[in-house]
Amino acid sequence: MAELKYEITEHLGVIKEKKGGWNKELNLVSWSEGSPKYDVRDWSSDHKKMSKGITLTEEELLGLYQLIGKLFFPEKNDAVDAAVSSNGTIGNGHSLEQDNEPHVIEEEQIQDNPAPSDLFLESLMKAEKKSSAKTMLSSADPEKNEN
Repeated sequence: MAELKYEITEHLGVIKEKKGGWNKELNLVSWSEGSPKYDVRDWSSDHKKMSKGITLTEEELLGLYQLIGKLFFPEKNDAVDAAVSSNGTIGNGHSLEQDNEPHVIEEEQIQDNPAPSDLFLESLMKAEKKSSAKTMLSSADPEKNEN
């Protein structure tokens, strides 16, 4: 079997810390020396081992961001839509297609609108908690287990 080549080009955040040193993370990963893609999966603490996961293009991540934002923050739909600009970037202009120049954000922009990455990570954590709560409820309710 051929060796799997990958490089984590940017660590974007930990979605959930797990026991045993593994974490569910969002990273930019280059697979087989290709262009980096957004990647969600569990990684060992040394990033030498990984679980199965999902890899998304920027366009797919933007679609997921909008969907999750609307599902978990219906009162902030306008902010979610505004966070995804017409040129296809998230919030502060983070894009794989752009240069690596720093982007300046005015203080009032930060106060008026939640950071898109914060909304995204918070919504992923809410989804996981909601899923865990449903699992616990269904296992505690014998009538739901019959269906």
